[in-house]
Amino acid sequence: MNSHFNDLIGKYLNGYLTAGELRQLHHLLQEKIHLDELEQRILDDLRQEWPAEADDPAIQSAIFQKLERNIELYETQHNISTIPLQRTTILTRRLLAAASVLVILTGGAFIFFRHPTPGNKQLAAHPPVHKPILPGSNKAILTLADGSEIQLDDSQKGNIANQGGIKILKLDNGILAYNGTDTTEEMMYNTIRTPRGGQYEIVLPDGTHAWMNSASTLRFPTRFAGPRREVSLSGQGYFEVAKNTSHPFIVHAGTTDIKVLGTSFDIMAYGDEPESNTTLVEGSVLVNHQGADHLLKPGQQANLDLTTRSMAIRTADIDEVIAWKNGKFQFGKSNIKIIMRQIARWYDVEIEYRGDLSDIQLTGIISRKGEVTQLLDALEETGDVHFVTENNKIIVMPSSNK
Repeated sequence: MNSHFNDLIGKYLNGYLTAGELRQLHHLLQEKIHLDELEQRILDDLRQEWPAEADDPAIQSAIFQKLERNIELYETQHNISTIPLQRTTILTRRLLAAASVLVILTGGAFIFFRHPTPGNKQLAAHPPVHKPILPGSNKAILTLADGSEIQLDDSQKGNIANQGGIKILKLDNGILAYNGTDTTEEMMYNTIRTPRGGQYEIVLPDGTHAWMNSASTLRFPTRFAGPRREVSLSGQGYFEVAKNTSHPFIVHAGTTDIKVLGTSFDIMAYGDEPESNTTLVEGSVLVNHQGADHLLKPGQQANLDLTTRSMAIRTADIDEVIAWKNGKFQFGKSNIKIIMRQIARWYDVEIEYRGDLSDIQLTGIISRKGEVTQLLDALEETGDVHFVTENNKIIVMPSSNK
């Protein structure tokens, strides 16, 4: 796609065009070659990021209506008067999809969220007043058995450390992996810790894959010896356990022990949350709390209330639980404070609350890939909540307090 045309489209989608640029874009869009280029960009981007939503007529209609309101508001504010773009083609019905649209359905209204596409970093909800608050990324700290630390995001690919006969490798895709045979008799433990604003994927010595969400810690041995494979987790992690029927895999998470043979599951055990959850995606797990065993089936969740110390088994929304692993925030009638704790960990920001927010519950799906202002703008579209950003702090208040 022509770079100048691409820049104009990016600015148009976000309402940043000057009067002259708006006229240029209008002129270019009269040429069929540009219409074809843009339509292909829209379809490719939307289908890659949100395949289930790409061809939903209701979503496309909501996107188009939102686009018209944004542009009309911008033109009014800046006293721009031009011939409107033709709105009868498939192109104009999907314009906002070029920025990877995400739709929230709450209170019967469609709300959208946009995140930057590769090569176009200008897309944003509005020009930032302060330094933009960027999303998290793949970063973590590995602590070796001798206490030395390795910043994984800064380290080069390849062999980054040796322990006994074990090589610790950072693979080409950035994943951390262990290879070799431990020749020492003493058990050695490593710890991987993701900071706020970080996430990381690791392959443990037995071949188990673990994905670590922000502000999480996983402690594990450099080799698994004995009848059980045991690790300890705080924060949130998703595990795909290498099957070994004679050596069950045990995750210690607070007062809960999760025992598996080979399966996929998610554990959320943050210290600042009122509950911890173990959610089974595939296979079976045995959750033990205070001596009582609870066998989960796929789609079930063991929910531990950290105040009452009582555990309940319930049906879980798997997509919502593991949305973080797939690059999204997903909420199902969640209180705004639950949502903001997730945002605080991923964007590494401070949250301040003003006013009564107890009744504000939102439902939706939002990408984790954009600047925080884009996410907040989408949440504000519900009409229930308002945000003010001050450097690295987000102030949250009911819309009535604006």
